[in-house]
Amino acid sequence: MVDEGLVERFNAKWREDVTGCRLWTGALAGKGYGEIKATRSRRYLYAHRVSWEIANGAIPNGLSVLHQCDTPACVNPKHLFLGTGGENLQDMKAKDRHLYGERNNQAKMTEQDVLRIYALSDQGMAQAKIGAIVGVGQGAIWKVLHGERWNHLYLRERRGK
Repeated sequence: MVDEGLVERFNAKWREDVTGCRLWTGALAGKGYGEIKATRSRRYLYAHRVSWEIANGAIPNGLSVLHQCDTPACVNPKHLFLGTGGENLQDMKAKDRHLYGERNNQAKMTEQDVLRIYALSDQGMAQAKIGAIVGVGQGAIWKVLHGERWNHLYLRERRGK
């Protein structure tokens, strides 16, 4: 459980905005999540998890603390809920916050490349040759053509084929 010293430090490090979010004013970790140093320790804790524990008690093993408001710096316990990693991914997808297609800065292809892959495949070109043209391997072409990658385009362009 959270000790009184941590609660006092925690409560001094947020301010409520007009949306009802309690925005963390202390240190921020990666991706904008608040963090606070644990009492008598070198460990840092995510502020939204501390907020959950102050309001609701311990977080059960295997569960994460998720944001309804989608504001990583928010520590309002009314905006938080428990869920599994899979539920977090589904929540992100339902709210269109996940990285897909060109939103993913590690994507090797563009939407135009994927549309070209579909067209070349429809013309009967072999996957390995398409891959050489686009600059990816045959396996990546197979995944695009079967909806395992760029699924949003697959559903839009290929559903009936």
